[in-house]
Amino acid sequence: MTRTQAQLTATPLPTAAQAAAPLTRQPPRSAWAAVVVLAAGVRLVYWLTSPSVLRDTVGFIARAAEFTDRTFLQHPVQEPLHPVLIRLAHRLLFPRAFDLGPPDPFAWELAAFTVGMVTSLACLALLYGLGRRLHSPAAGLWAAFFFAVQPYAVIYSVNGLSETTFLAFVLLAVLLTLAADDNRNRWLLAAGAAAMLALLVRKEGIVLLAAIAIYLLLAKPIRPRRRLGQTAAFLAGAGALAALYWLIGGRFLWFGEYLQCFDFRYTIDRFFGPAEGQPNAQASLWISSRYQFFIPLILAWFKQSGFLPVALFLVFALQRRRFPLRPGAILFAIFIVLHLTMVMVQIFGTHRVVSRYMFPPAVMTFPVAGAVLACWLQSLADRTGRPARRFHLSLALILIALLVPEALQRGFSGHRDEIHRTGQWLARNTRADDYLFVEDCRINFYGGRYGATTSIKEMGEHITHARHRGLDRCLFVLRDSEGKNHVLRHLRYRLDQRGDLAAETLASFDGPSGKLSVLRIRPRTPQTP
Repeated sequence: MTRTQAQLTATPLPTAAQAAAPLTRQPPRSAWAAVVVLAAGVRLVYWLTSPSVLRDTVGFIARAAEFTDRTFLQHPVQEPLHPVLIRLAHRLLFPRAFDLGPPDPFAWELAAFTVGMVTSLACLALLYGLGRRLHSPAAGLWAAFFFAVQPYAVIYSVNGLSETTFLAFVLLAVLLTLAADDNRNRWLLAAGAAAMLALLVRKEGIVLLAAIAIYLLLAKPIRPRRRLGQTAAFLAGAGALAALYWLIGGRFLWFGEYLQCFDFRYTIDRFFGPAEGQPNAQASLWISSRYQFFIPLILAWFKQSGFLPVALFLVFALQRRRFPLRPGAILFAIFIVLHLTMVMVQIFGTHRVVSRYMFPPAVMTFPVAGAVLACWLQSLADRTGRPARRFHLSLALILIALLVPEALQRGFSGHRDEIHRTGQWLARNTRADDYLFVEDCRINFYGGRYGATTSIKEMGEHITHARHRGLDRCLFVLRDSEGKNHVLRHLRYRLDQRGDLAAETLASFDGPSGKLSVLRIRPRTPQTP
């Protein structure tokens, strides 16, 4: 026997656990720290280069400022939890803000950013936990990495929108559900409470409640009797928190308003109802629906994820036997299918596709996509005999080079310095009781003045309102982009029609998106051109 043969004979074959060691061992702490630093750094740079928040953020801040109102928990449209968190962050950061004078827009903006940053980092940790539970620590690291560099995740978290807050509770509920074994019903109680908190952040939380209940009742690989018990425990946790919310004065009026957006009858008629005079009516309805709604919806799903995670998730859905994922992966698929169905029914009623609606199902692909990617990279390392870390690092650098510049570019393209400067001018040069009619609610926010959002449809009514309130106390702030602004043009047209009023420009501010003009309406004199 040769020396080589003797060595081969003496060396035992690796066990299954040893073969899986590269996948299951803990990645270095430096890798996890790098993901966290990358996520925080990209978001901080974006925030510093984008001097104005989004319009929806102003709505959340306005609700947060009304926290002391007795009817805060009974609002007919707005869910309460995200504004409450902004209010809490504002109170912690600026404990004496309400004692020192009028509200500072920067303070509220910083509070919204703080909530977005904290919930975004929480999503990183939860995605890592989900990927690790589904497959391996490497899968969890990839799931967190996707969220760290995804442009829309950066945008939504930096601007203080409710997406990252909603996702934090969604991911927490899913992680608790997957972590609950046969003897841990108390974890399912906590999962139900987390799912109810998600519902108090966004109305789409009802999809999470339904998805987890379906998974526990029909898909979890345990005995049927245990399924009933675990489903009851989950629903009990959700019901207990809902009862507590009701006892403190909260109402779910906003959920009834949300259901009115769903035109189920229209959707059913569109898909299954006959069309007169068309022999192939049903086929034409399916074709028109596909090009009008289905394709934009699926494209939005891909785009909101950064394309690669959804593609990897679909690979897993088509070839799931090739990837050794734990059974809980079906829960992600249930949530995604239910959410896509809900969005489809909603856009049939509203006749428009809103990309933000597809962000939660996009993020839910990250743990599964991370597992698929970890399997592929480990397989590639085994075939080539090279360290798997080299392939992980190379792909991560490629994705950083592709996605981070896109995220920062969106921050620069969203630069609205003229809004900020207009608000500062209004704060200095107008009275506190002046009333503003604006196209963009951010002008009221930065100017610290009350007002209303105007448009062509309401212009005549707002001119009359300004005259009754007092022309010297009302201002119109409209955008003039080289004569292309229809609202400003319509204001001048309405004033010319009346004949007794004219618009005087008090100030103008140029910016990347055009020129903002501050106008005051005054009585027309014979000398007025």
